[in-house]
Formats: sequence, structure tokens, C-alpha cells
Amino acid sequence: MSLTDGIWDKLGELDEDEPLHVLTKLFTIYESQNANNPGNTEVENFFKNLNNAIEQTTQCNLNRR
Repeated sequence: MSLTDGIWDKLGELDEDEPLHVLTKLFTIYESQNANNPGNTEVENFFKNLNNAIEQTTQCNLNRR
């Protein structure tokens, strides 16, 4: 089992409101890293990927309406 498989399993076991808490915690971790080390490629990629995921999700939701 790969590391990501275990994380998928853990995500699937979260209660309904917990994914938002996980996302908020992850955001604050990377936000802190960005404040401590501006220009960090890993941090920039996280926020770019997060923004893309939000845009794709909201676009899909608009198309379903």
C-alpha cells in the first residue's frame, strides 16, 4: 500500500465536517511556510494547485446548474 492509499482511506473515514478542518489546517501550514520562506516552489505549487482545484470544482458546479 502506498502512502497516498493510506491517506485516501483516512479521508474516506472522516466525519462530514472534518474535511473542511483538514483543508483549513493544510492551508495554514502552507501559509506559515510561505511567510517563513517566500518563493518556496513547493509552497507556490501547493497554492497554484489548490486554486486550480477550486476553480475546476466551481466550474463543474456551475455547469451542473
